[in-house]
Amino acid sequence: MTVQIIAKTFYRGERLSPGALIDVPEDVASRWDKNKIATIEEAPCPDDEGGVLVGRMTTKQLKAKAEELGVDISGATTNKLRAEAILAHIESNGGSEE
Repeated sequence: MTVQIIAKTFYRGERLSPGALIDVPEDVASRWDKNKIATIEEAPCPDDEGGVLVGRMTTKQLKAKAEELGVDISGATTNKLRAEAILAHIESNGGSEE
């Protein structure tokens, strides 16, 4: 789950500063949201197959989905940006993944 850091913290040995976007497990995201360490980024919408939410896919899943659809996400530096590029492609094709 993608969160945006709003207070300085450490996660897995890495120092995180306000504004950073990071993927963490759902329980960590919920705890950080509750304690005002981070805000949870909303998942955009489900994919056309009714499977995994595009906004909740892992980096590996997003890259595979983009390759499948022929979407260039090389400039996207976060999963949120990757998901937005994929969803924009789907929407530009009238909701179809083709």
